Amino acid sequence: SPSEKITEKALSGASGGKVTVDVEDKDGTVKIESKDGSVAIGGGKTRPESVPADMPNTSGATSFSWFGSSGTGIFSFEIAGSDYKKACAEELNLLTKAGWEKSDSYEMDVEDSMIRTLVKTDYSVTVTCSSNAGEDSGEALKVSVTLMKNKK
Repeated sequence: SPSEKITEKALSGASGGKVTVDVEDKDGTVKIESKDGSVAIGGGKTRPESVPADMPNTSGATSFSWFGSSGTGIFSFEIAGSDYKKACAEELNLLTKAGWEKSDSYEMDVEDSMIRTLVKTDYSVTVTCSSNAGEDSGEALKVSVTLMKNKK
């Protein structure tokens, strides 16, 4: 599209190399590729296809967002309800079924949120669950999942 071509030209000029920009019609994901790598940015009502399969989301999830590159990135979504601990337990169960193992490297519980870390080979996933009750979203919960490489 014309906007993709304009963006490619601007990014190519700024980076000093060839950059390709592609906007997926199906889910609106923007993919940017260069000789140094690629990144995908997406979101909306449906789960972006570029989210790695081992980053599952709980049933009933809405308002997806994704920013990632080469199997790492930030994937977030919202779940309607008011029990963030139950939502987090469901997400942790799905991650365990996807091959992730509990890690004691980082856990935190505060009044209205919790954070857990799981590991698999060279990666870690940090799950953040918090209650947004009382905000404009009504009783929506926001569950955030982050996948990033561990340092070797």
